[in-house]
Amino acid sequence: MKIKPAQIFLGVGILFVIGLLAIAGGWLARQWLAAPATISPTTPATAPAAGLEPQTATPMPSPTPTETPPGAELADPKTTSTPRPTSTTLPSPTPTPAPEYETVRLGEGVLQVCRRHCPGIAGAELQECKQEVIRLNSLWGSNPNLYAGQRLLMPSCP
Repeated sequence: MKIKPAQIFLGVGILFVIGLLAIAGGWLARQWLAAPATISPTTPATAPAAGLEPQTATPMPSPTPTETPPGAELADPKTTSTPRPTSTTLPSPTPTPAPEYETVRLGEGVLQVCRRHCPGIAGAELQECKQEVIRLNSLWGSNPNLYAGQRLLMPSCP
C-alpha cells in the first residue's frame, strides 16, 4: 500500500489543528487562573443556627447571711458612698486600608508596575515589592508573564 501525498498533507493538517487547540486551551487556563477571585457579599443570618436553642438563666442560690463578729459595727448606709465604676474607652480599631490595584500596561513586567505604583523606590525595596505582588496575586515563577489589562493587587508602599 502506497501513502499518497494528500494523506500526508491531511495528517499534518490534523496534527496542526490539535496543536493549536492545545495552545488555546493552555492560554485560556492561564487567563482563568490569573483572574482575581470575586468575593460575594455575605448576608447576615436572621434566624438562629440549626441545633442552637436559646439559653435560659438558671437561678443561683443567694448567699447565706453571716453573723457580724462581736465588736464590729455596721456602717450607716446613708453616709457610705459606693465608688462608681469608671468607664474605660477602648482604643478604636485601626482602619484597614482599602486594597489597591494597578492595571498592567502593554509590555510591563512586575518591576515596572511596582515602580509606577510606588515611585521613588529602588533596590531592595523594589525587589520586596515585586515578591509581595507575586505572592498577593498567586503568580507563578520569579518573573511571571503579565498581560495588558490584568489587574494586580498591590502592597502598600514603604
